[in-house]
Amino acid sequence: YLEQHTSIPALVRCVRAHTMAVLALHAPGRKGSVFALSTRSCPTALAMLLLLLACLLSLLAPVAAFSTGDDGMKLNLDVADIDPVHRLITAWDPGARVITVLPNTAGIVADDVILVVQTQHMDLARVGDYAYATVELASGTALTIVPGEFPVNLFETSPSAKAQVVKVRQFSFARVPNTGLSFAGNSDYHWNGDSGGIVAFDAIELELEGDLDASGIGFRGASNPPDARGESYAEPAMTGGGGGGLFGCAGNEVAGGGGG
Repeated sequence: YLEQHTSIPALVRCVRAHTMAVLALHAPGRKGSVFALSTRSCPTALAMLLLLLACLLSLLAPVAAFSTGDDGMKLNLDVADIDPVHRLITAWDPGARVITVLPNTAGIVADDVILVVQTQHMDLARVGDYAYATVELASGTALTIVPGEFPVNLFETSPSAKAQVVKVRQFSFARVPNTGLSFAGNSDYHWNGDSGGIVAFDAIELELEGDLDASGIGFRGASNPPDARGESYAEPAMTGGGGGGLFGCAGNEVAGGGGG
């Protein structure tokens, strides 16, 4: 396996160039050790040899695909193929590996992959923090995460912060048709003040022949202008003005700009 890996000769040449050590891979089909070290090597050759060993061993490690592929192939992906399952996070227990959500865990089952996202926060540096996790058990309002996958980031839901989980379908192959996909017309994907506004799926192989359009499913604009302003990354809708934009200038970051 190592002898056939195309990166090995280049790596060996690199090590040789930097250490003057004489390293040589055996020719394909030959038996014996992976490489030999000349007695004429310089003193740093041993350190570089250990580095090379680490690189070679890393090639033997299994490489995880971006998607599990459990949901199979979608030759023409449709809006209905991407589950609009999103839930507000209300509690966070790393010790028990439990994420509590509202209103319930309906639509999420064991082995599902979820995306955990900090959707709103007064600390704008935290907005958009995300992590992937695999569900071990879904019951009532509790999502138990498989050991070793509980997100290390601390996500927060409070009057000034919102975090959510989004179910992520896992395709082995997905093709977005040339007609594209628009999620604007399906209210199930829309931000509802607690969760939503995110379209997510994984695919081992993806063909984009058309556009994915999520216009209009995010933060909501003002409903009673000019005396109300829409939502922003920093806070829910409040009296003020404007529609759901990003955030204001320094010193008034919570004031969303004029959005859609």
